[in-house]
Amino acid sequence: CEKGASLAKLGRTEEALKCFNRAIEIDPESIDAWLQKGQALSTLGRPEEAQMAFDKVEELRLLMKVRDAIIHFE
Repeated sequence: CEKGASLAKLGRTEEALKCFNRAIEIDPESIDAWLQKGQALSTLGRPEEAQMAFDKVEELRLLMKVRDAIIHFE
């Protein structure tokens, strides 16, 4: 979410987080949105929630690798 990234750069992290959550609602597999959400949560001092978002990033990266492997295998 470009708007969220811009808001985060301006220090408007709560608003940015809302944008990232909205982006995730639209595309739950958006690695970028999950990563930015994790960064925002970390900035807001919410490390447990941030770690959950970062874990989701790793899960999605693994899923993408598996999908790529399947496509190349076929």
